[in-house]
Amino acid sequence: MKRKVEQFNQDDKLRDMAFKRDLQKKARAGEVRDAFDQGKEEGISIGIKLIITLLKELYPNTDTSFLEGLSALQYDHIANMIANKKSVEEIKNYIENS
Repeated sequence: MKRKVEQFNQDDKLRDMAFKRDLQKKARAGEVRDAFDQGKEEGISIGIKLIITLLKELYPNTDTSFLEGLSALQYDHIANMIANKKSVEEIKNYIENS
């Protein structure tokens, strides 16, 4: 085994190929991470739009501007409140107190 490692270290082509393969692995891992992050952001954006749409459907005369700029956790809680048929006032109170 020691002899094979020494042969590998002396062979420039093999070291170059191993280096390139390692770079490709790291690039691929970065691409996967970027795609995951992008998908996560898109999913959050879709969820926010869905919550706003649901609120507009359930309470058509309500201005939904109070839903802008909230955290993902707040949107999640609001989605639960909508599912449990809480009033707009209860939702607004939650936002004001959180």
